[in-house]
Amino acid sequence: DPAFDAADPSAPPPGDHQKESFLLALSSAQMSNLTSKCATVLSRCVLANAMNPSLSVTMRTAKLTQFLESPSVGAGEVISLLRELIRQDQQAEGQDSSVHALMESVVLSVFRTDASWQVLAFLFSPEVIPVIPQRTTGALLTNLSVYIP
Repeated sequence: DPAFDAADPSAPPPGDHQKESFLLALSSAQMSNLTSKCATVLSRCVLANAMNPSLSVTMRTAKLTQFLESPSVGAGEVISLLRELIRQDQQAEGQDSSVHALMESVVLSVFRTDASWQVLAFLFSPEVIPVIPQRTTGALLTNLSVYIP
């Protein structure tokens, strides 16, 4: 893909126009050994796979978890991802169970990141709380109860 330049993290990731794709899985330890540019590019490719509706929900949630565990992903990227999932859910009028599964996966994974409190603040904001599915809110509260004495 001529538009995709692995040396430029701001370049768009490979798109649906490609005839072939590959799935690459690296552990968190392997990701931490990559240069920041490589980790960013790989994370964007993993996110593109996670958002690919032609993959199974199981594969998409696994890729989403891999994206969230990347050392190059911060609170801003997680919040952008959540905004996109909320937008997709609203477009589907709450009828797309795969989007609900992905949102729940983000909520469960965010507790294992350094950015959990910033993302939690976003999830409990007046803008978000009325639009996230009850299942996601339940998962959020169940995991949050660990922090409450």
